[in-house]
Amino acid sequence: MAASEIMAYRQSMVASAEALVRSGILSASQHGNMSVLLPGESELLLTAGSGLGSLRTDELARLDRGGRVLEGRLAPTAHEIIHMHTVVYEHLPHVRAVIHTHQPYASAFAVASRPIECVAEVMARWMGAEPVPVAKYGPRGSDAAVENIAAVLREHPTCKALLLEHHGVLVFGEDAEQTTRIAVALEEAAQLALLANTLGPLRPLPADAAVSSQQRRVDFERIGGLGADGGQARA
Repeated sequence: MAASEIMAYRQSMVASAEALVRSGILSASQHGNMSVLLPGESELLLTAGSGLGSLRTDELARLDRGGRVLEGRLAPTAHEIIHMHTVVYEHLPHVRAVIHTHQPYASAFAVASRPIECVAEVMARWMGAEPVPVAKYGPRGSDAAVENIAAVLREHPTCKALLLEHHGVLVFGEDAEQTTRIAVALEEAAQLALLANTLGPLRPLPADAAVSSQQRRVDFERIGGLGADGGQARA
């Protein structure tokens, strides 16, 4: 890929990190990391440190799928999370971006080892009807942790996120922008679920209603991109 094309992906990751910070969903430390799979599927960009605040384009390392650094450098702690990202790309070929955070409400479910049921429309619109599953705990970066993620992905190949038991959240999508939207929607849904649970037992959306809600979002996004003549809409 040309350097200018890679820079466009770097800029999209920085924009997504800024959006996550602005959304207020991150933990107090703003801990998190993200990656994007580059076209050709043999290389990816990965955040070089452990935080998403004030991310710069030169703080993104370029790696091959095996985890070897091709450009830039990674902080020692960042080496731990390489395979947490690459295992998602290996098991879900449609995924092009992965984000890991400790966002508090969703992470509360991870700490409690409880899946997040689809109880709020915001979650249905971005993630469909499937509950967010829990990957069993393994020390960060260990073979056990990576295999536990892989096991969940094999069992739930259409999921958009999973909870890392006693740790945090892993979210994935078609690009950095979509993955950011999913992370925000998940945190909102988790907050609503925790609040609603104080009022009584939670009632998940019926699966057909959740899928219909997701499809309406997709349909309206498609319609919004078209002008009256079927061409590209103009601002």
